[in-house]
Amino acid sequence: MAAPVDPRHVRFRHQSDPVPFQPKWQIALGQIRRSHFLNLTAATETARRGGALTQNLLAFARKQIVHPTVVALNQIMEGMAPMVRRLVGENLEVKLALAKTPDRVKVDVGSLEQVIMNLVVNARDAVVGTGRITLETGVVRIGADDARDRGTTPGEHVFFAITDTGTGMSPEVAARAFEPFFTTKPVGKGTGLGLAMCEGIVRQAGGHITLESGPGRGSTFRVFLPRAVDELSATTPRAPASSPARGRETLLLVEDEPLILRMAQRVLGELGYTVLAACDGNEALGVLEKHAGKVQLLITDVVMPKMSGRELASRVIALRPDIRVLYSSGYTADAIGEDGVLGEGINFLAKPYLPSTLADAVREVLDK
Repeated sequence: MAAPVDPRHVRFRHQSDPVPFQPKWQIALGQIRRSHFLNLTAATETARRGGALTQNLLAFARKQIVHPTVVALNQIMEGMAPMVRRLVGENLEVKLALAKTPDRVKVDVGSLEQVIMNLVVNARDAVVGTGRITLETGVVRIGADDARDRGTTPGEHVFFAITDTGTGMSPEVAARAFEPFFTTKPVGKGTGLGLAMCEGIVRQAGGHITLESGPGRGSTFRVFLPRAVDELSATTPRAPASSPARGRETLLLVEDEPLILRMAQRVLGELGYTVLAACDGNEALGVLEKHAGKVQLLITDVVMPKMSGRELASRVIALRPDIRVLYSSGYTADAIGEDGVLGEGINFLAKPYLPSTLADAVREVLDK
């Protein structure tokens, strides 16, 4: 027989009640959790936008870290075509007009893809209703006089062009198109740094960019890059992963910013790595001396008090010749190489970075 129920402890739900009864403390806890989630989401988005803006500014100033390799431009364009078609939507036709001439260029692939995607987005936004975007490649020879006027080198250049059937630009707007922070888009729809960033990246690669446009005639952006004569760089594309790859290696993590140090240590620890953490170079050397086991990778900030990342790496390599190094910094490439170009074999991770980006960079260096 069931025990009698005290009616004072029963709360009857009326049909008009929208949800079952909850004590006030549970409601308050739920509100706090939702508030923390929204705050965390907002902070993450702010950091992402801030990082993107920083990279845009560095690219505009030609201070972005780059790692040039010799690639076939047609292969890059063909590989990006499916992504471009998804980006522009069903209302716009995407046409490829790729030349069969030699198309090798020496560029940072990630930066080149940034330029292509920015120009494609510009083209998409310029078309009202249905239309077409054409991706074209070719080879031209630039004479000495033209090269001097364009701020580039004479000789054969490989180019790609992105043409839209959009509304076009007035001469006044076209003249300011590459001006930093200039935009004709509504507030909140653009920073005005997209085309300035593209020009910075192209100039850093030794090329130049041109614009042809007019009201009702659409727009054509052409990017010219010096033709490379070297052999294609050997690349091994990695299959996209749904989650960061795990590992069992031991890592020496050196970072003078406590928040970043804790975040990176936690992320890598949860992926299975053994993480030896230090806040500067001297502490890192002490940690390394006390650790008898093998350490496969040094992850170090570039600019730190007392000892730079480059000096630390040299001293660590002297103690552990087999160790690999991954540099990280939010500063310009002047801290590592000349003119923002990474030296051969140098691995670099730009700040700010997402946890997944850190995990991918670590795995990539370890798997080389």
